[in-house]
Parts: sequence; C-alpha cells; structure tokens
Amino acid sequence: LKFLVQRAGGTSPPLGRSAGGPSSPFLMAVVPLHYRICTVLAVLGGAMQLHPSHLVDFLSLEEHSMFGQLAPEKCRILDGWWGYAVQGLLFFVCFGSLILKRQMEIPQRTWTVFFLDSSKQIAGATVIHILNMLCAWYFADMEGATADECAWYWINIMIDTTVGVLICWGLLRVTEQLFGYDSGHYGKGASTGIDWEKDPDYGTWLHQIIIWCGIVCTMKAIVVLVMWLYSAEWEVLAILATHWIADRKMRLLFVMLITPTVMNIFQFWAQDAFLKFKGTATTPEVKV
Repeated sequence: LKFLVQRAGGTSPPLGRSAGGPSSPFLMAVVPLHYRICTVLAVLGGAMQLHPSHLVDFLSLEEHSMFGQLAPEKCRILDGWWGYAVQGLLFFVCFGSLILKRQMEIPQRTWTVFFLDSSKQIAGATVIHILNMLCAWYFADMEGATADECAWYWINIMIDTTVGVLICWGLLRVTEQLFGYDSGHYGKGASTGIDWEKDPDYGTWLHQIIIWCGIVCTMKAIVVLVMWLYSAEWEVLAILATHWIADRKMRLLFVMLITPTVMNIFQFWAQDAFLKFKGTATTPEVKV
C-alpha cells in the first residue's frame, strides 16, 4: 500500500495509525477492507493524476474517513437528565408489555401470581441493566477503544436478549433439577390443602428471585467472556450499528430506548413463558 501511494507521488502514515492519532483495534480490524479500497484509489489516483494528499487524507481513518465522521460526538449512557428520562420510560414500556401479555393469556394468572412472576423479571432486568452499564464503561475505556459507551451497551442488549435468553432457559432448567423446585410455583414445601395462588408463600418466592438473579449473573459472565475474547470483532459491529447516528442524543435514544423496547419486550415475553408455572393450583407441590 505504501509503495502504491508513493508511486502516486505521496507518502502514507503507518498502517493502522492515523496521522497524529493512536493505534486502534478497530482500525486494525478494518484494515483488510480499507487496504483494498486504498489500493484501488492509489492506482486510479496515479492514472488520473490526482494530488497524493487526497490519498494520504483517506488513509487517516480516525480524522478524515467515513469511520471517523460517523460519530463526531461521544455518546454516554448516563447523559444527564436525558439519559435518566430515557431509562425511566424504557421501564414503563417493558412492564406495560408484560401486563398486555397477561391480559392476552388463556387462562389468566391471578394478579398476585402475575406480580410475583413479573418481580423476578424486574429484579433480573435491574441486575442486567447495571452490569450492562458497567460493561459499556469498561469496554469503552479500554486502551485503543474506538466504540463509545452507547455502542457497547447496544451490543450487550442484542446478545442478552437473544443468545442470553437461551442461556437463562438452560440454566433455569438445571437449577430446577438441582434444587427441586418449579419456577412460578409459590406454594409451601408440603401439600397443605391451601390454594397457593391465593395465599402464596413469600419465602419460596424470595428463594426463586435469588436463584433467578444468580442465573442472569452467570449468563452475563459468559457473555462478557465472549465479548472480551473477540472484542475487536464486536467493536466493529457496535460501531457499524450505532455510529451512523451523528447526533449524540438521538444515538442515546436509539441505544437506550428504541432498541431495548423492541428487544426487551421479546426477552420479557420469552422469559415469562418459561418462568411462570405451567400447572394449576391443585398440582402437587414440590419441596423447595
């Protein structure tokens, strides 16, 4: 590449480093594509007698290329009152979707059982949300990182609400076998003749919430490990998926409201299907 640029009459900056800028894993990840584009431009530039500075400017990815211009402002997930307002609205939208799902059920759960089931999702979602923000801050602050906090948060959301749901389902089934309980069944340990749907045992419910929070934390640990091992590839995807929105606040809206609204509704509905109890109040109880 350097030879081709020099043939056109100019010089190139070191590969993977912009003029006056630090090296970046993202830049190294896109070098093969960038190399091919620059090779074509260098040949055409020599044939068309273009000024070599045009080619050198194109090589300065971080300041002059399309990759650098896609995100003129860094997006932060806690961006003042706007960030908190977006997150509050997300909570009400997602919880409202669970109420809609309950209204569409045949037969319907009692409101008591529904709120006990939903509380597990709310607790788990709160834990995941905090962990996702910590992950976004960590990966955005890594040396040489190009993607901002919003980009990394978007990647976390997409993985958690797809592959993460499958992992949680598998871990839930394992814990049911290990600890001898049925998710969504809030009766006491022995058959008492009491209708547990009308008079649930809140100790059993608390145990299930603790187990579910442990499940989502285990899932998150697996996801973070995969993200860390292939951080360069995930960073490319994160930038392509979010940095096309130039306005910082609109990008935050896309990352923290639009995407989570769609994906979290799917996640909540899918998880609710395997978290709730499939039997009836007269089903024999299993000791927790």
